[in-house]
Amino acid sequence: MLALAVAFWFIYQPAEHVVPIKPASVPLGARWLGGIDGGVWIECRPMSAHTVECEFFADVTGVQVDKAVFISPDREKKLRVDNAFYESLSYFDGERIRTNTGDFFVKESGGGGRADKHTRADL
Repeated sequence: MLALAVAFWFIYQPAEHVVPIKPASVPLGARWLGGIDGGVWIECRPMSAHTVECEFFADVTGVQVDKAVFISPDREKKLRVDNAFYESLSYFDGERIRTNTGDFFVKESGGGGRADKHTRADL
């Protein structure tokens, strides 16, 4: 029984998350956004109190893969692009940036689009 418990423990250990080496073509201020299965380098700049412009770069090659303006899910407070901002991000799916709380930064549409507050239940 003990051997089975030890084997189970080894099998289900989370894999070590390793941040890849940042390619030279990626801006110095870009942060890693990803996990063991890959990700992107992201660099954001505030555009207004509730929007940020973010650039995304491929994990290994450093080629820019996207650049867009995103609307904050929290319209109650002014958006700050700092360490806490980057640490609150979970992943980028090509259209939205998910936060660790389950909310999303949504790409702004051409007509000054609207961002809905999404929650984990929307997944």
